[in-house]
Amino acid sequence: MEEDDRGDRRASDGTLALIAAATLSAALNALVGEHHRRIDGGETSTRSPPTPPNAAHRAFDLLAKGLNGYAVKA
Repeated sequence: MEEDDRGDRRASDGTLALIAAATLSAALNALVGEHHRRIDGGETSTRSPPTPPNAAHRAFDLLAKGLNGYAVKA
């Protein structure tokens, strides 16, 4: 591998790491936003069904699988 190729690969790996971090951050922000909407809507932790933890597990599982099967044509 030539020196230029290694430099390109490092830059590419760094870009991919930033994309992965941004994707995880966006998922977390969406979950936090949903939590705040529920609280603002009057839900309390004692009245709220266990959907948020399930949503978090589903969201991060979907990301772990590379969004495989999400929003595909039937």
